[in-house]
Amino acid sequence: PFNRRCYPWGRENLDLIEFTKELSKIRKSSKAFAQGEMDFIRCTENECIFARVDKINREAAVIFLNKSKYSVTYDLDECLKGKNYTARRFIRKPHESDDDTLKLSPFDYGVVVCDI
Repeated sequence: PFNRRCYPWGRENLDLIEFTKELSKIRKSSKAFAQGEMDFIRCTENECIFARVDKINREAAVIFLNKSKYSVTYDLDECLKGKNYTARRFIRKPHESDDDTLKLSPFDYGVVVCDI
């Protein structure tokens, strides 16, 4: 069909396709992405931390975006302080992170599912 004419057949960006698949898996991993409310925790020029909060299932998916050209480490307890979110599991955890911290490379992201 005509609507597929602009697709780069044979010249696909495989990295972009893999990234789209990764985002799809993340979205399916928590009901908060489908029916949650937005809660902006902290947004600056270099970072954005926000949550999708599903009050029905008592779950929040917290997204950490590093928008800078430098690596950054987040202390989860400090970032979630005052939010009544208890980190339960990582959906996307960069390799150098542990249970209490999230280390992001430049222009990277992490996702943590929390109980509320």
